[in-house]
Amino acid sequence: FISVRAVMLFILVARLYFCFIAINAAIGLEEAAIYSVAGIAGTAVAIVPAGLGIAEGFGALIAEAAGSDPAAAFLALGLNRILGLFGSGIVAAFFWLRVERPNVPMSISS
Repeated sequence: FISVRAVMLFILVARLYFCFIAINAAIGLEEAAIYSVAGIAGTAVAIVPAGLGIAEGFGALIAEAAGSDPAAAFLALGLNRILGLFGSGIVAAFFWLRVERPNVPMSISS
């Protein structure tokens, strides 16, 4: 279980690293690892569903404290969320299309 979590954390850090590169804000892997805490902390907040906007705001606060550009951090974390949702949708569609559907008529009769 720990090895799975470690691999997932590495994927998260790599995804954040490439999100920063995509918006032309070069950072190192160690800085991307620091921003990964923002996503984890954002999902832990139960005020809004899935920490929507909380992780991005928390990342901007981390960037401000680190002396980086808060707008770039907010944008990269938002892009990371969108790419994560898109990737989850692709995986869900793959499994949904592979499931056999029973041949049961779906009609409402009275």
